[in-house]
Amino acid sequence: MTIHILVVGHRPRGHKMPNDSEIDAIAALVAQHAPSKSQVFFVRSCESPDKLVRIVREIAAKHGLIDTLDLYDHGAGGFLQMGDALLFGRDDATDLAIAEQLRPLLTKGARLRLLGCDTATGAAGRKLLTKLHAAFGGDVTVLGTIASITLSQFDELGFRRKHFEELYLYSSWEAIRDEQANRRPPTFDERDDALIAWGRAQRQLLGQA
Repeated sequence: MTIHILVVGHRPRGHKMPNDSEIDAIAALVAQHAPSKSQVFFVRSCESPDKLVRIVREIAAKHGLIDTLDLYDHGAGGFLQMGDALLFGRDDATDLAIAEQLRPLLTKGARLRLLGCDTATGAAGRKLLTKLHAAFGGDVTVLGTIASITLSQFDELGFRRKHFEELYLYSSWEAIRDEQANRRPPTFDERDDALIAWGRAQRQLLGQA
């Protein structure tokens, strides 16, 4: 049996995030449509990094070590929020301390997915992945996100563009090998690059750059 947890950051003041009843409803829906009875899926809300560790520890104590831990909150390159504070990206000591607390709760070969926006983007994103990979002793694959924009339509001056966003997961193993992180969807072609450059040139000419 594999254990999969999704933890959703929750800030009670001024932010619309799922409340506990909504989280329970999501968990019930996921359980109802689970692809296999061999997988147990949990969804929890979380107000702080400290509570995150307690949530994971309680589930691991009752059901066993965790195979996949998904963390969902606001993110940026090398950063992930959890509730009312930064979870990862504040400083090396804090990042390593959290990893050390989570490490005994995850299986060997587990996945830790940092599902905030752009958590794996840029040098800071790769640094966070490699740092956490080392903190978990290489036993856990850490994955962050990279958003890729596909440009599909421009007006005659190249100003307005219709686009959609695709999200990629970039792993700590790829970061260690320093593989290219800025992947593009298959629909992104060289013509889009030319239009982007031309549109920027027009903005500069008009003093709008």
